[in-house]
Amino acid sequence: MSELTVRIPDYLRQRAEAVAGKEKMSLDQLVSLALVSHLSGWMAQDEMALRAKRGSWEKFQAVLDKVPEDEPAEYDRR
Repeated sequence: MSELTVRIPDYLRQRAEAVAGKEKMSLDQLVSLALVSHLSGWMAQDEMALRAKRGSWEKFQAVLDKVPEDEPAEYDRR
C-alpha cells in the first residue's frame, strides 16, 4: 500500500468524515472507494471512445438493412 498526501478544502474533509462515520468506515476507506469509483468511470469513458473509433456507420447500417420489414410480434409491440 502507498501513502498519498493531498490538499482538500476543510469543508470537503468534514463532509467526507461525516459520510465515513455514517457508513461506519474509515476516511481512508471512503476516499479509496470514491477514487476507485471515479477512476472506473473515466476508464469506461476512454474504453467507449476507443470502441467508437473502431465502429463504422456504414457497417451499422448494413446490419440494420438486414432486419426484415415485418411487423413485430404482438408481445413485442407497445
